[in-house]
Amino acid sequence: MDHKNISGITLQKLKNAAKRGVKVFLIIDDLNFYANKDQVRQLEQAGGMVIRNNPFRQFYRHLMSFRVAPIFQRNHQKVMLVDDNIFCGSLNIANMYSSVRYGDGQFRDLNIILKRHPSKKTRDFFRDMIIRNAQFYPNMIKEKEINDTFDDIDDKYHRLYSKFYKEQKVKNPEIGVFLQETPPQVTEVSKAVLDIIKEAQHSIKIIQPYVQNVEELENLLVEAMEKRGVKVEIVTARIRDQPVYRTFLNADLFKYLKSHGAVVYEEPYKFLHMKAVVVDDGKFMTLGSLNQDIWSFYCNNEANILLVNEKVDPLRPTLAYTTFMQVFNNLKRECRLVDDREKYSPMGYIENTFWRVFLACSYFIGKGR
Repeated sequence: MDHKNISGITLQKLKNAAKRGVKVFLIIDDLNFYANKDQVRQLEQAGGMVIRNNPFRQFYRHLMSFRVAPIFQRNHQKVMLVDDNIFCGSLNIANMYSSVRYGDGQFRDLNIILKRHPSKKTRDFFRDMIIRNAQFYPNMIKEKEINDTFDDIDDKYHRLYSKFYKEQKVKNPEIGVFLQETPPQVTEVSKAVLDIIKEAQHSIKIIQPYVQNVEELENLLVEAMEKRGVKVEIVTARIRDQPVYRTFLNADLFKYLKSHGAVVYEEPYKFLHMKAVVVDDGKFMTLGSLNQDIWSFYCNNEANILLVNEKVDPLRPTLAYTTFMQVFNNLKRECRLVDDREKYSPMGYIENTFWRVFLACSYFIGKGR
């Protein structure tokens, strides 16, 4: 969250909800949290709970207990649960990520809302995260109180919607599943991405701006192309906002995949922030916060939604798949094919080598905890 317009509006709405008696929990990555401190205090005074995940704080705790520190484990999830509606995707609460109505519209994001969804798993996701951070808030978080609060919420929605879900499951073959990634214990998101690529028979479409060479993923994509004739299309970014990714050339990043038949497009004009993988005309579709890099796959906390449609009907595609294809095709029209002739300048090569070493070190530290 930044300190500008959209963050202020969001905090104000959360405060108003807390005043109405709504249980409000705001969990943020403290290293990228620049929202107005007065508004945060007002939210807490209204009854909201603000939990700040800070890897340096955890680093210190682990250092004092002589354990390996998870200093590269960032809270990269973007999830909102409002009653039984789940919002998940790539959007940060900041002006540069917001539409021109509320912000600057610099980034392109992709998000999904699952309405009236059996979201106990998502509630447990928030419950577990709050309890996991209780050690940093000894006077504020009591585990029993948190469990009692979430148990009451679970009972309410189970009674209210259990009949609806039974009816809805028969009518709608598409099933939405919430996935979380808290390495090394839970790796649902990266596992789901790898698993649906293994299942691909016809096509794989990927939107991914932040890319590193994740060997396990690339090998599965090559296997799909070589052994099963799967068509792989990737839309990535030409310009990237993060220094660690900015020095990489797509001609270098995608050389291996392109040599086996992948078609790679790059968005040259705007920052791309979408992250999605769609397999076989919407049989499997996942989107959320997961980047195609070693931080997301092995270090960060991530969250995605996986949609499964076992009964794909080309004449009656689902709304989610139709919307994705509109986004995907619109991006392709604005993109250009990656130019294999592009080379690093001498200074660019030095900068890129530095960041490759940095990423390798962070990977081994992150994997070692």
